[in-house]
Amino acid sequence: MKKDEIIELLKEQLRVANDTVSSLTTQVNELIERIKSLEELLVQKGIAIDKANRQNKALGKLVSGKKSERQEKNPQASMTQEEFDKKKTEQAEKRKARKNNGAKRDMHYEMKEVHVTIDPVMDAELLKTLRLFGTRTCIRYSMEPIKFIKTVYHINTYTDGCIMYPGKTPPALLLNSSYSPSFAAGLLQMRYIYSMPVERIIKYFADNGFTLRKATANKLIARSADVLENFYKAICQVVLQQDYVSADETYHKVLLAKTKPTDKGSKKGYFWAVSAPKLGLVFFVYEDGSRSEQVILNVFSDYKGTIQSDAYAPYRKLESDAYPDIMRIACLQHVKRDFIDCGKEDKDAQEVVDILNRFYREDKKHKVGVNGWTVEDHLAYRQSYAPDILQDLLEKLEEISSRKDLLPKSTLAQAVGYALNEYNTCWRN
Repeated sequence: MKKDEIIELLKEQLRVANDTVSSLTTQVNELIERIKSLEELLVQKGIAIDKANRQNKALGKLVSGKKSERQEKNPQASMTQEEFDKKKTEQAEKRKARKNNGAKRDMHYEMKEVHVTIDPVMDAELLKTLRLFGTRTCIRYSMEPIKFIKTVYHINTYTDGCIMYPGKTPPALLLNSSYSPSFAAGLLQMRYIYSMPVERIIKYFADNGFTLRKATANKLIARSADVLENFYKAICQVVLQQDYVSADETYHKVLLAKTKPTDKGSKKGYFWAVSAPKLGLVFFVYEDGSRSEQVILNVFSDYKGTIQSDAYAPYRKLESDAYPDIMRIACLQHVKRDFIDCGKEDKDAQEVVDILNRFYREDKKHKVGVNGWTVEDHLAYRQSYAPDILQDLLEKLEEISSRKDLLPKSTLAQAVGYALNEYNTCWRN
């Protein structure tokens, strides 16, 4: 072949090759688009499955009535049907072997006891000649209706002719009131603990021999609230003087007064709680059920110390320069809870839970105040074991978060994100 013919042949082959490459490139691009579409569908499917799993878990908790975050072992999950039937049979046999079909009587040791001795009904002189052979015991529980007591104090005053020596009037809860603190406490208990209307309380009192006017009851409740408010303010002051407190918020259904037919009869009202674990004291803040950050920020406006909380935005603001005297630390239980919600079938989540449980196992080995163990001892002990656990936790979290197959909106991804955001506040120097 001549040179020009060879060149034309090569050009033709090159054109064919280019057309083939172009066609293959188009096919590859189409396949890439299909893969992207499938990936999006898988992500959406994963999100839907994850949402359904969360709903199922929530419904399971609702049906079971269990609100505790404590993990429970389920040894029956690994049993065969034969082992399960055998265990049920053994339990049934043990119940039958016990008296009263295994029922245990509550002895009510917290109650006041009255002891009565019963002798045989017989001639008293003959009874004196007999020897006691044995004594058996039986118990009867009785209930007395609510009892009102009118105590009349006769307060004497003495004199030596020059000086008067008067007796001291017993203290009263309210000025110029004849009602004792126990009376007011009982009234408040029925009104607010048992949610009884004032009219029903008055009727209950009347049925048990005490006539109380509605106006008097309402006034007694209002004035008692004023007294309790002073206690509340004192508790708030003492709690906020502590160098370590914890804070959280929750909601409760609050009834509303309807002014229009379209008004709702209730709403979700939020309560804020601030506790001093060292003292065992707590106070609650309620401002028309608001969850606004300003509610809790006002509480801690002048606080100096350490606050333990979850990662709700208002608490995170306490870490800012606007509150230089406050140090916020995270709550490990909130971190752990999100991984528990992932379910036991999620091995990665369970591994994180196991790492976090190491904190609790180590911490339970010593208790402040027992066998001379001091706060300083406990701090030094925590500083000895915690760094290694924290490092293991961080490595596991980073390993999970770096995976390409981790769905961004999955329960596990959200748990890991929360834990990483809170990691630096899990420990403080």
